[in-house]
Amino acid sequence: PMKEFEITVFRLDGTSLNLNVNITSKISMIKDVIQRQWNVPASQQRLTFNETILADNTSLLDSGIFFDANLQLLMIKPMEIFARDTDGRTLKIDVLPTDTVSSLKTKIESLKRISSSQYYLTFESKPIEDGHTLEYYGIKQHSEITIHLRLRGGKKI
Repeated sequence: PMKEFEITVFRLDGTSLNLNVNITSKISMIKDVIQRQWNVPASQQRLTFNETILADNTSLLDSGIFFDANLQLLMIKPMEIFARDTDGRTLKIDVLPTDTVSSLKTKIESLKRISSSQYYLTFESKPIEDGHTLEYYGIKQHSEITIHLRLRGGKKI
């Protein structure tokens, strides 16, 4: 059996949570425990160690943590952005900075009832790509995204 050790997760307000873990414990598992204990959705958590953000799919060993350590919990707040179509209609959409452009498109599809293959999105006149996060593009609270419909041949308007 793997040797267990204790890590302490600190919130910005100074409260802490002690967890028994081993080197194969995944960051996502730690976030699940935090969600149960502190009622903070895993999607709104950022765990850091030595000022480095820890990726969900990595183990403590992969993150360089193999003995008692202190982790810092940062919480990401949801934000409201606007998606305006070419007819001037605006949708209010609740997102997280860590949401991807693809997940934003899924929300737009359910609100507008159009397939993502029928439009593309821009922010500040520049196209935004599916694989990136909203924060990658500098999209913040009350930012405005534009929905551009594609012509039938797939050519951008």
